[in-house]
Amino acid sequence: MKKIFRSRMTYAVLLSLLVVGGAAAGGNALEKRLGEDEDPYLVLEETASPITYGGEEPADSDQSMVIRNGAASDEGDMQNGVSPEAQVTPDEETEDVYEVVEPDNPYVAGAASVFEADSGEENEQEEDGDTDTEKSEDEKSEDSSDSSGKTADVLNFTEEDSLIWPMEGEVIREFSMDTTVYYSTLDSYRVSPSILIQGDMDLPVYAAATGIVKEIGESEELGQYMVVDLGNAYELTYGQLKNISLSEGELMEEGDCIASLAEPSRYYVVEGYNLYFQMMKDGEAIDPLDYLQ
Repeated sequence: MKKIFRSRMTYAVLLSLLVVGGAAAGGNALEKRLGEDEDPYLVLEETASPITYGGEEPADSDQSMVIRNGAASDEGDMQNGVSPEAQVTPDEETEDVYEVVEPDNPYVAGAASVFEADSGEENEQEEDGDTDTEKSEDEKSEDSSDSSGKTADVLNFTEEDSLIWPMEGEVIREFSMDTTVYYSTLDSYRVSPSILIQGDMDLPVYAAATGIVKEIGESEELGQYMVVDLGNAYELTYGQLKNISLSEGELMEEGDCIASLAEPSRYYVVEGYNLYFQMMKDGEAIDPLDYLQ
């Protein structure tokens, strides 16, 4: 029994020694292999060139670090993290930025040609428009001259000519420059340089004779009025109007509708709706009834 126990103990000790020896041999082999391999870590060494920050050198440091990865290299291979081949001088950078390249692109040249052609056409159109405007103004001037020539021949009212009634209605106040007549609204007697033709509101007013509108205005007594030149120093004045269809300088033909009857002014409230109708010769009032047919 003792022999068996001793033999087993011997085997156990031998086995332990074999395990320990194998572990030691494996550790030495691993250490030897690691020693032969290349160092995987980055080595930071001192360099004569200082590290710059934003182009400025630190005042308190005379040393800088050069980064190397594995293989051996010179200290001049990398400065400030940029290789010498990648560095650009200020002159080269300026040339690269401001150099103008003109590619041989037929489409760009064609577009420029089209733009120049369009600009030329626009200028021609503007010149044509200016020419058309000048022509139209000249035509207007010619038309105006022709119209003036016509009216000079047409405006030839004489003592033998007559007037048509400018509006249908009864004469409620006659012409009187020798004696005074009674003005109902004013409750006074005055001379009457015109006649009043009674009518209704909006009744049309017609041109009593051919003439040119000399003046259009408004007064407290007559309301809206219109003075018409008949030629040979004869004039007609239409008062208490509205909706005047002509302008100063326009020609009216006998019988044309020129306006409509408006409400009476405060000078003729009692008289009611009426047309103020006056005729002048050489600046003096004359009786229109002598010419009305």
